[in-house]
Amino acid sequence: MSTLSIPGLMALYYLSEIGSDIFLSFLGLIFMLVSSFVFFKAIYRSLNSTNKMAFIQIVMVNVFLKMAGILAIVVLYWKIAKPESKMIIIPFMIIYLVFSVAETIFTYKLANKNS
Repeated sequence: MSTLSIPGLMALYYLSEIGSDIFLSFLGLIFMLVSSFVFFKAIYRSLNSTNKMAFIQIVMVNVFLKMAGILAIVVLYWKIAKPESKMIIIPFMIIYLVFSVAETIFTYKLANKNS
């Protein structure tokens, strides 16, 4: 997933007016990679838990924390860097969407495999 994301981001920035703000997208990519790793570790641990709701609770907490983390990164970047274009949010949201879809597919398959 990240192997495709980096060249895609680079191409997007070279072909668009937002090339100077590539740092925001790399921040988002790093955030999503780290949070996905933590999420996958927690999901696997929850499969052996005696708490039957642990799986769903982890998924819900993951969604909330990622949304809050993404929002915090964007707001802080906006306040600190004061970007010229509002279009910098588009690549950042594409990263979020790609990771969210991949996690949903993975989580769905894992839930079906263990039920």
